[in-house]
Amino acid sequence: MFQQELEPIIKDLSKKYKLPSEVIRQITRSPFLLAADSMRHSNIDTRVMFNTRIPFLGMFYVKPTRLDYYVKREKKYTYEARLKARNNSDSRTEDDI
Repeated sequence: MFQQELEPIIKDLSKKYKLPSEVIRQITRSPFLLAADSMRHSNIDTRVMFNTRIPFLGMFYVKPTRLDYYVKREKKYTYEARLKARNNSDSRTEDDI
């Protein structure tokens, strides 16, 4: 819904439940915050990805093939970062220390 369509609904709910309109706005946004929070706390190393269902909108999940892609990508970049750090430490001289 667009914000201008949502405002009258928020005002009506605010009057009905005698709550500030900001509280009603936070309640309407909470499913999306929950979905973002669960995705943020997923762990690629252990292959634990949390699925989240938002009523009337659908399921947010990661397909196993996409998870495999992210695991391989994470390992590749972690390995490259370690190699780069090792090369930087090898190129140091006693004057740099």
